[in-house]
Amino acid sequence: MKYTAICGAVITTLLWTLSCKEEPAKLSTIPINEVTIGFDKASYEVDYLAEITINPTLKIQLDAADTFSYEWKIIAGNSEDIIGREAILKDTIRTKPGNYTLVFTVTNKKTQVRNYKKTPIVVRGAVYNGYYVTSNKEGKGTVSFLRTDGILYHALEKTFARKAYETEVLRVSTAIVKNLRVVFVATKDNVYRYHADDFELQADKDVIFTEPLTPQGDFMHSMNFVKGTTSNYPLDIFFINGGKLYANTGPNFVPSAISYSVAIAADQPYELFPLVLTNRNFSSIIYDNKTRKFLSLPYNTREFSPLINHIANVFDVTNVGLTAYAADYAENGDGWFFMKSDKNEHFLVKIAQFVAAIGKGKQALSLADYPELERASSFSARADKALLYYAVDNKIYLFDPNRGRATLVYTFSAGSKIVKLRVHKSKFWEPIQLPEYNKKIIVAVNEGSAGSIYQLDLKDDGGIDSRNILHHTGFGKITDIDYRNPNN
Repeated sequence: MKYTAICGAVITTLLWTLSCKEEPAKLSTIPINEVTIGFDKASYEVDYLAEITINPTLKIQLDAADTFSYEWKIIAGNSEDIIGREAILKDTIRTKPGNYTLVFTVTNKKTQVRNYKKTPIVVRGAVYNGYYVTSNKEGKGTVSFLRTDGILYHALEKTFARKAYETEVLRVSTAIVKNLRVVFVATKDNVYRYHADDFELQADKDVIFTEPLTPQGDFMHSMNFVKGTTSNYPLDIFFINGGKLYANTGPNFVPSAISYSVAIAADQPYELFPLVLTNRNFSSIIYDNKTRKFLSLPYNTREFSPLINHIANVFDVTNVGLTAYAADYAENGDGWFFMKSDKNEHFLVKIAQFVAAIGKGKQALSLADYPELERASSFSARADKALLYYAVDNKIYLFDPNRGRATLVYTFSAGSKIVKLRVHKSKFWEPIQLPEYNKKIIVAVNEGSAGSIYQLDLKDDGGIDSRNILHHTGFGKITDIDYRNPNN
């Protein structure tokens, strides 16, 4: 009976509990004052250090009297860069060139509810495809950049690198292929290395070189490389300065050293001409004006090796016996060297690349057929035809070795002096062949202490079409120009 009473009490309590179930609460909701964001483009592109303006559309769903805060930021991976805090974005882009995501966030100050919209943004290098121009004014050097679309930037050392030069600038030399993207500027007392995408200062000569160096007039940067069907890769990279060679390794296969080597064979009386070629074994081929022959530097070595004259060579590359005074990369990537003997006999010497028999040609040049050749100050060859241009004072001559003559094709105003001319063509290590290559020539001209850059159209036969001349001014006395090819 006791057991029955306990069970009854439990059941009674359970039923009472169930019968006392609470009525469901009546829930109320408060509408959220959301914002719908719209952009005028699906994606954006902007040059580095250029101003971007974006005026988004903001559709407030409920109370337009609410107040909001705004944030614009550029995101790449785990990093972000806030570039604006107003509804309308208007800012100078200082994010390094690259591909990013742009995020615009609108926050309701009362409810803290956030709405956002994101879109791709590409920050282009402002100094991406065009010509570096070095010039001097009142004893101080500066670097300008003339893009192929005509946009001109002055004083890159101040606006981009934020470090002015204290002395005059001598030379500029670029090297852009695969992971190698550098620009070197030589002043009278220093050498500076910049990143090619944004002209950010990376190092000076105390880091670049392991021994004291004073820049000379032949200062240049060059390389040998692996030639592929779609890509080229730098192997050894070099400086030539004062007839001496300084070496490093390209960054694609093994990391480059922080500094370049000491001058190779500095204890020997070499006087190397500033043009580097590559043979079939990927050795660097360089001409020495002291011994008057071509030398070989095998890949990743720091000592010259004797060349063996191939049986198929047109001439003996180990005993040329001439002095080189000009050279350029020409048709088919050949190296064209202008050389002369002690008797003032002039020759065009052709060196082929990526083959065993590099001695391709040796052609005697009669000065009667090539006016003022011995006075020429700048040379530049076309890469699509066996033609070359050389400058004498204010004149441009077309050099045609197949016809055995040179002809005057353009004359600038009296008092002008051509500093350097360059056919607009690919750098010899560049795998990309743009459609505009070999159709224009870029000419740096000084008139007194003021410099100008001219862009002239080339005819198919090599002549110059003077109907459409682009003229850019605002330079000091120009000392050098060099082409900055696109990344590849």
